Amino acid sequence: MKDLSIALENRPGALAEMGEALGRAGVSVEGGGAFVVNGAGVAHFLFEDEVAARRTLEAAGIQVLEERDVVVLRLNQDEPGQLGKISRRMAEAGVNIEVLYSDHNHQLVLAVDDLAKGLEVSEAWMRERSSMRWRGRHMPHEEQKPGMPKVLAGFALACAAAAILCLVGGFLVFLLVDRPWANSVSAGLGGLFTVFALGYYAFKALILFPGRPK
Repeated sequence: MKDLSIALENRPGALAEMGEALGRAGVSVEGGGAFVVNGAGVAHFLFEDEVAARRTLEAAGIQVLEERDVVVLRLNQDEPGQLGKISRRMAEAGVNIEVLYSDHNHQLVLAVDDLAKGLEVSEAWMRERSSMRWRGRHMPHEEQKPGMPKVLAGFALACAAAAILCLVGGFLVFLLVDRPWANSVSAGLGGLFTVFALGYYAFKALILFPGRPK
């Protein structure tokens, strides 16, 4: 994709005429913006098919001032200060940002004075971002889900309470009920006591030793 710098008349309808010409030719705009600078209209738009875009604009009598390769990268939109960070990286590499806007995929588009260095900075930035996302997916369980210990503690307490009820119920049935089925019920409650007791200790272990998510 390339950025086209386009001269527009500073009057109502100039931008509409440009958009209509591109629409009739089936040329899609991928991002960009238009401005008035010192009384003159200037637009920067991103095109996947810059050849068709330029041909269409010039056929409509719209002047294309410049065609440029661009640096395209993605910021972490949930973190404030991302624009300052990437701009500082570019500045430290000696790269001057001359045009900046976003495309329709929420990516940052930069036209810079040194494309090779700009691409190096962008590639390093994207590698770092991918590494941070990987670490986020593989962080310790308790860091990834800070509310999970409380949930596990609730399950552990529920298991403990159920185990106690089963134990007491089984003991009372064994002592007080003189029926043929009493022993079976008492044994069943004893089995449930074992299950809930094991559940209690399992949840306790998950709280104390959360490990890493798979």
